[in-house]
Amino acid sequence: MPGRKPGILFSMIRKELQKLYWQLLIPALILLMASEGAKSMGFIIHLTFSEKRIVSILILVLAALTAVALPVLLRTFFINRVKDQKSVAPFEWLKYERRTMAMALTTPYFFFLASLLRFNRFYYVAVFLLSLYGCYYYFPSQKRIHFEKRLFRIHEE
Repeated sequence: MPGRKPGILFSMIRKELQKLYWQLLIPALILLMASEGAKSMGFIIHLTFSEKRIVSILILVLAALTAVALPVLLRTFFINRVKDQKSVAPFEWLKYERRTMAMALTTPYFFFLASLLRFNRFYYVAVFLLSLYGCYYYFPSQKRIHFEKRLFRIHEE
């Protein structure tokens, strides 16, 4: 397109991904802060129930799935789908990126549940670390987008 600066498309894509990132993350952070505040003020009592360990394991497995396993699976499917193409259309890659980001950013909601249900330290910290990983790895930084752009041979149209 004449008159357009190189890289403007990826700048717009990065801004769109960052907007989605914060739209997905901020509600989880608000819920977490509300939960911690309610616990510290004594509004939420320490929950004890016999199925707590099972629920802890289930939440940990779901957090591992959403932070690591399912995004890797989606990446593998995307790579297999585009492997024979000379280049990938930016909006095809953007669609993939939105899906993986949405998947990974469900993990902080599991951390909210771990906080609310007062999991024992092992499960709490494990879900916390998985949440951090999902939030850190899928943040749409310029460096990460540039790396993905080179890796998938994405060219501006």
